[in-house]
Amino acid sequence: ALFGVAIFLLQSSIQSSVPGALHGEELLAAWPRWSVAILLGSGLFVVDEFLHLSISIPFILAAVAMLPWLLHQVGLTTLEDLEEAGWIFGKGGGDSAATQPPAWYEDMAASYRASLPQVHWLVVLKQTPGMLGIWMTHALCTLMDLKATEIITGVEVDISTEIQAVGLGNIFSAMSGACWPIYMPCSQNVTANKLGATKLVGFVAFAGQVMLLFVVKDIVPCLPLALPGATSWWLGMLFMKETIVDISQQHAHKYDIIIVVVMAILAVLDGFINALLIGLLLAMGLFT
Repeated sequence: ALFGVAIFLLQSSIQSSVPGALHGEELLAAWPRWSVAILLGSGLFVVDEFLHLSISIPFILAAVAMLPWLLHQVGLTTLEDLEEAGWIFGKGGGDSAATQPPAWYEDMAASYRASLPQVHWLVVLKQTPGMLGIWMTHALCTLMDLKATEIITGVEVDISTEIQAVGLGNIFSAMSGACWPIYMPCSQNVTANKLGATKLVGFVAFAGQVMLLFVVKDIVPCLPLALPGATSWWLGMLFMKETIVDISQQHAHKYDIIIVVVMAILAVLDGFINALLIGLLLAMGLFT
């Protein structure tokens, strides 16, 4: 599962570094933008794994985040020019109040008011078998990720506590209008390996994310598109290295290595979800 996440992160790093959903020749033509993300992400990997200067990574990311604003302040370019060239997220609609997105809580409340009265609950109930399948898959993936986290970090994980935290986090995430569940492998591996395995780090990260909810619409337009792409590329390379070196050489059976290779090929050819499903079925077949 962790290797599948690595493949997904490497793929998404390129897509997140260019504006819009580009594919094929359009994506290839945008190589100056996504290549910056790859170079920066590879640099972060080198700083982390070979120079062992993990503490400098937050400062590097902060400097990259501030770069467009600094270039604007010193007069070398403007935020409008950077947005037009596709280097930053931008406001996407001008500076007038009518085009500014509402605060996140206003947007979420409006979404609930508009959508809940339109829900056909009988149709929702008919989807229960499919939802149960998704819940079971997520539960199995969570357990697999917890085991991989134990192996990589060398820290014994309290399964019961972690499952409760993931469940509560997912409920809060869904009610807040988020589209992605708690991303446990990234947060746990980075915290345990790079920042210190303490509860304080988790609380600080949570508090920081809640604070950002209230200023995100003012900060994100000035951020470079290469920033999330570089972070995804760094974490993808980190997970791939840890999977291949730490798990395959020390803990994995030869059949597990075959499953990892099959998942990698399927992730590239047919997408992350199908690769994860096939890998899960192969692992369950070998286990039984």
